Amino acid sequence: MKKENIFIKLWKVIYPVGIYFLITNVVTFVFMAVAAFLMGIKMVNSGEVVSNVRMQEKVITLFYRNSMMLTALSGAITIPIIYILFKKDRTKENVQYEKGSVGLYGFIFIAAASACLGCNQLLSITKLDEIFPGFLKVQEVLYGGNIVMEILAAVILAPIIEELLFRGMVFKRLYVYVGKMPAMLLSSLFFGIYHGNVLQGIYAFSVGLLFVFIYDKYKTLLAPILAHMFANLVSILSVETGIFDFLYVNNLNIYLSTVIEIIICIVMVIVIQTKVFRTEKAKEEKEIESFQ
Repeated sequence: MKKENIFIKLWKVIYPVGIYFLITNVVTFVFMAVAAFLMGIKMVNSGEVVSNVRMQEKVITLFYRNSMMLTALSGAITIPIIYILFKKDRTKENVQYEKGSVGLYGFIFIAAASACLGCNQLLSITKLDEIFPGFLKVQEVLYGGNIVMEILAAVILAPIIEELLFRGMVFKRLYVYVGKMPAMLLSSLFFGIYHGNVLQGIYAFSVGLLFVFIYDKYKTLLAPILAHMFANLVSILSVETGIFDFLYVNNLNIYLSTVIEIIICIVMVIVIQTKVFRTEKAKEEKEIESFQ
């Protein structure tokens, strides 16, 4: 078998993400082109002076209003393509995948919720949003539309495509090339960088480490997908309903709740590690007994 050089390996790691990036940009371009065309016709018919600057402002505003819809559409188009690539990778693996118990999945939800809240509060404490204000614009886009579309895009489709990409493909391919721990760190770093701004990048890198840990322990992509979905749901509910506003009433609440959330997340990681290890050990002992 011909040995792959570093550039081929790098290409195999990043091109699945490039497919998603390309589809997202094509969907966005088509939407903006159609929007500009229809707006131009409307402005001409109404007798309004067609100004390039005015047209650009209207198209950009329309894009922001529909960004979650475009995210959902891009994800829906990309998921089947990436799933085919993911399944091809799976056929090359010599791993037995088994469903975890309901109890084991319960720990995932607690870990995801505590990681989401803890990371967001840590970022709030550090005041990084004041140093990198670009995230505020992103936040307006993420949480400025219809909540049904937010749930469809951010809670359902985005976790599926992102877990397929960054855990199912990037992590697993890096695992083969550089080993487990470097693959965990590099795939999470790539996940953070892909989000395009510092605050989201730090958050995505942090929760990405949790998601890849969960994937490695449960040996099924369903586990990090559910964790990702629940973390995003907690984030949306926090912004849209204010259900967690009591955590931000004063500095004492912020600091205390942040510490508690981080501790809960760490405990859940230890519990998952212990429970999965015991389950795997019990299966191995049972297999050994069956051969005796």
